[in-house]
Amino acid sequence: MSAREQQAWFYGSKNGERVGPVTIEDLSALASRGEVGPQTLVWSHGYPDWVPAEQIADQLMAARAAAPVVAPPPVPVAAPLAEAASAATLTNAVEPVRESVAFDEPAPSSMPALELKPRKGSFVAPRIMVGTMISLLLAVVTVVILIGSENPPWPGLAVFIVGCIVSVIASLAAYRKERYELHDSRVICHRGGLASDQTTELEIRNITHVKLKLPWLRYKFYGVGNVIVETAGNSHPVVMRAIAEPEAIYAGVRERMKRNGYDLTQQQLFFEDKPAIIGVIVECLGMFFGTILGLVYVGLMISGASQAAKSPEFDAIALGLLGFVVLGLLAFVIVRFLDFRRRTYRVFNDMVVYDEGFLTRHNAFIPYENIADATTNCTFIDRLFGLYDVQVSCQGSSKDIKFRRLRQGAALSAAIDQLVVLAREKKKPAAKQALASHARPRRSEPEAVPAGEAMVAELGMHAGRALVPLLLLIPLVPLWLAAMIQTGIKLMSTQYSVRPGSVRHAYRFLTLTDREFAYDKITGVVVKQNLWDRMFGTLTIKFWSIGSGLPIEFAHVSASQLDVTALLRQAGIPTPSAEPCEVLASFGLFTWLRAQIKFIPLLLVISAIIVFVAMEIDPVLYYLFALPVLLFAGAGIYSKLAASRQRLRFHDHHVEAETGIIAKRFYMARYSNLKRTVTTRYPGGEQGTFQIFVAGEEEYQQSVPERYKKAQKVMRPCSFSTSYLANVRETALLLDDILCGRVDPVPEATPAEPLEVLLEAPRSVANAVLKLVLLSILLVPFIVLLPITLPFTIVQTKRWRYRIEATRIVSSWGVLYRRESSIILDRVDSIQQSQGPVNKMFKNGNVTIMTAGSSKPEFKIIDSPAYLELYRIIRERSE
Repeated sequence: MSAREQQAWFYGSKNGERVGPVTIEDLSALASRGEVGPQTLVWSHGYPDWVPAEQIADQLMAARAAAPVVAPPPVPVAAPLAEAASAATLTNAVEPVRESVAFDEPAPSSMPALELKPRKGSFVAPRIMVGTMISLLLAVVTVVILIGSENPPWPGLAVFIVGCIVSVIASLAAYRKERYELHDSRVICHRGGLASDQTTELEIRNITHVKLKLPWLRYKFYGVGNVIVETAGNSHPVVMRAIAEPEAIYAGVRERMKRNGYDLTQQQLFFEDKPAIIGVIVECLGMFFGTILGLVYVGLMISGASQAAKSPEFDAIALGLLGFVVLGLLAFVIVRFLDFRRRTYRVFNDMVVYDEGFLTRHNAFIPYENIADATTNCTFIDRLFGLYDVQVSCQGSSKDIKFRRLRQGAALSAAIDQLVVLAREKKKPAAKQALASHARPRRSEPEAVPAGEAMVAELGMHAGRALVPLLLLIPLVPLWLAAMIQTGIKLMSTQYSVRPGSVRHAYRFLTLTDREFAYDKITGVVVKQNLWDRMFGTLTIKFWSIGSGLPIEFAHVSASQLDVTALLRQAGIPTPSAEPCEVLASFGLFTWLRAQIKFIPLLLVISAIIVFVAMEIDPVLYYLFALPVLLFAGAGIYSKLAASRQRLRFHDHHVEAETGIIAKRFYMARYSNLKRTVTTRYPGGEQGTFQIFVAGEEEYQQSVPERYKKAQKVMRPCSFSTSYLANVRETALLLDDILCGRVDPVPEATPAEPLEVLLEAPRSVANAVLKLVLLSILLVPFIVLLPITLPFTIVQTKRWRYRIEATRIVSSWGVLYRRESSIILDRVDSIQQSQGPVNKMFKNGNVTIMTAGSSKPEFKIIDSPAYLELYRIIRERSE
């Protein structure tokens, strides 16, 4: 290293720019004038990372005698970072601290806000190319249709030209609206198109996953990349596209996360691994042979076409195309192989870091505060070679990150489990105080009930409970045998574990699957027991998690081997209060009839069918009316019994619901995990159904083959409901007041006095009418129904109201059944406002609210003229 290199220093300005090179004497002079503070980041050759200036105080003091020299003008941030920090500083995402070039001010309290725009050419060019290809396709289709109808083909050229012009204009409009803002506590993304606008805001404190994508050619030639930010409650991540110096922005996001309470220190390495070479080979061979089979099929088709054509030119073209496809396949397999070989996964004491990609690089980190759980999977082929896949779930469904083909997958899963334990032990930062003008009641969570001595157990399915019910299938011998074999394998291969810090489900047969939930990521517990369970002394316990869409279920475990009270206490649900607030059902015949009004059209249709059949065939068939009458009477008796046995209790720490007659279900969830309520009032009264939504989701369709599961997976929110409550709206208000800390859950608790309504806004009728008319025109038969559907749509839309109160957001709608949904402002994770073409036409817009643990928006304000004011108030009040 030369003397000149040893004297070259770089430092971060107050505006976040990299300044330098300067000499140590220059740096000392800047420090004496206060332009370089103790926390200003500095770097020189020989240092592996940027360090605070206070760490080189001795060198600055030694150089103090030198004459002060004015620092040269700042070097633009667009200059290659490798010139300043050497190749080792930014090429490895496993140590993202070394990527930081987004400096903060000497005062550690805040960082300057950054406003970014994509690089114009890199942002616009792909959109123009896609638009051109679509225009060409439309033009070709137009020409084919015109030629087929014996018309001149020149309109096809017009379609192509107009399409290209529109794509260019639309791309430029999208670029004009695309910009990103990085603030101290929020990330804001603005985007839109020719006739749409959208603004999304994410709370930095809720970030679960940050990813840096460096596209091969665009990064190599233009230095642009993407920074992807995901939070616990946003179904779609915020993508900062085609931005210059993406590493600097990536590091800036990380630095802001540290200022919002994340650790991200990487002081201790727990685990490091990369895909095993044998696993990479198996992956590539499977891909290669699968594609070869497809090529053989295509080759046979080409061979048949060639024999039919009997043309040497056709044979040459077909052979050339086939050869080109084979070469492309080989290139793809090679790139895939190199991609796997470049992957590295590391678990530090406070984060999971990984980098992937051969040509296009992906660097990412997951803070340990928001890791929900880890799942270890191993297929039959993987077990032969000792390979594992580890899936890490963040807070928020559909946020799984899969680490594939690892030798030490079990060790990686254990290291992640250790992170979850460390995160649970971390002291929670103090909640940010609201502005005085925006102060609102907040719930102070009571002291946690000590779990006492941890329950530890290894459990399995009760054989009698699992097999005896299958005897009912004996008349269907083939089905019975298949069910017996499947259940027998499940009995031998399934194990449930209760550990001091988590619950675990393990399945080992031909495949291996280990799933584990840490207690503090469990959002709700469901205990199920039916007649078979009471016969064999068993029960089933289901655990909902904020990070996994597939709950852990301990099915058919012996109740004598399981201390349910201790297990619930470990999961954060303490012993029920001695005197909880209990809400009972108020069932009556008139109430039940009003609740069933929605089934009247079905009954009328069934009655009409019976009358028609009886008149056409035999009057004896009128006796078929007995069937709906019996069903109707049976449903009434069942509802009466179910209402008399249901319970809804508000305890000191949690809510509990009991439902069912023979098959009983007990739902329990802590108040901190409740995020939304929905009430449905029956026509003509205040009685109704009360639904409570808990953070997290569960997979609805679980019987789909694994290879199709991703495409077929349907998620539904974790929730439970109680029916026939006497004053359902008052119950919802009471729970909201408990969640806000305004009311204590005592036996005679009632809702507190209503707080100020900050804003109430309607939904625009014009949008709904226009959409209905357009839909009726597209679906021609529905035009006939417009005299009915149009008035109904107008009345329904006018009944819609959005209301913001001091502590919550409320939406009410419905004509016959009045519904009301509320969400506490404290539960807002991220917020988005948008306008589509119809919104712009009628000068209104939408506000979308996301909460933690959901893959879809939790709350939508649609077509409201006051959407900007609603957005502003929610944004300010939810901070």
